[in-house]
Amino acid sequence: MAAPPLFEIRGLVKRYEGRAVLAGLDFDVARGECFAILGRSGCGKSVTLRQLVGLERPDAGTVRFDGTDLTTLSEEELYPVRRRVAMLFQSGALFDSLDVFENVAFPLREHARLAPDELARRVAEKLALVHSRGARSGCPRSSRAGCASGWRSPAPSRSIRRPSSSTNRRPASTR
Repeated sequence: MAAPPLFEIRGLVKRYEGRAVLAGLDFDVARGECFAILGRSGCGKSVTLRQLVGLERPDAGTVRFDGTDLTTLSEEELYPVRRRVAMLFQSGALFDSLDVFENVAFPLREHARLAPDELARRVAEKLALVHSRGARSGCPRSSRAGCASGWRSPAPSRSIRRPSSSTNRRPASTR
């Protein structure tokens, strides 16, 4: 018997200003599966991702993560779920104002209380995973993208998408 999916999406609906961006979306993501959302601008990629981690509430439908319906959880109850889901962005999704070391250190500072020497050790460890040792400062932007995959510890599922619309709250056609 197959293991239950990590994500179960059923009947997902999300509307903005009366326009349905997601209309009855159904899909599963298996545990350990690398999952990609691809599509033209405004088709609902960012909206779907926001639903998967509870950043927005759907108008209808369910989003289950590891058996738990995220649509019923409070903001506080969603934090542990968000820590378990890693999203790997295609290119340019790192902070332009920070070097590689600081980009990799950012989530560690946000989610773990580490002494400066332990933080530096963990960042170096992550950078070594992607063969980018010594990237303390001034790393060119092209090298930054190569370092992105080492910034988080392994998570049960990963989503890959273009970051250019990651902050869009509405579909492109209504802007």
